[in-house]
Amino acid sequence: MQRQIKSGAAAIALALAALAVPVTSLAQGRPAAMVEEVKNAPGAGVEFTDYVFPGQRIQLGPRGELKLSYLASCRSETIRGGTVTIGESQSSVAGGRVEGAEKPCDTKRFTASVQTAEAGAGVKRLTPFDSKSWAEVALASPRPIFRWEGKGNASIRILDENRRPVWSATTPKSFAEYPANAPPLEPGAPYVVEVSGLGAPLYARFSIDPDLEIADTVANRTVPLTRGP
Repeated sequence: MQRQIKSGAAAIALALAALAVPVTSLAQGRPAAMVEEVKNAPGAGVEFTDYVFPGQRIQLGPRGELKLSYLASCRSETIRGGTVTIGESQSSVAGGRVEGAEKPCDTKRFTASVQTAEAGAGVKRLTPFDSKSWAEVALASPRPIFRWEGKGNASIRILDENRRPVWSATTPKSFAEYPANAPPLEPGAPYVVEVSGLGAPLYARFSIDPDLEIADTVANRTVPLTRGP
């Protein structure tokens, strides 16, 4: 009888151990924060709007400065100097100092891969257009930042719910900010953004909701694009 109990316990332990592997792998694959700003740090290896991941180290040197928005914890940090180690919900720094504060945001689960990464903006379900697999994001700011994976000359355009063009541009970067001199985006109206020129088109749906009680951070202004169906 004792042998059977021990055998059963061993089997359960092995099963739990097997389950733990993919959970850990998934946790390591999710972005922890987004880069809001980096300056005076040529060896940092990160740029504006880049995602950073748990365990990642960033060298700021003696004069470098890094600003991060953590996606799940709603924590904003300003780090000056030293070597930064990214955590799940906050950073640690050796040889420098970090100042952090909690700011309002809507938390959600995040995933990242070569083709798609979701940022920590407030999310609402929208109904126009057919695909439910695209990112659906509501933002408080009328100046969204559109972000995608892949580099190269990309064409970006925004369409209204009747698929009429609202704004378009080209960029060699992996992000684009809606300019102040572009047509104002109507609050509550659904829009779709499309990026082409990097292989299969990338899409997202979004709307502007000025009543959202979230901080005006880069992460909360970002609309992540994904592959369409």
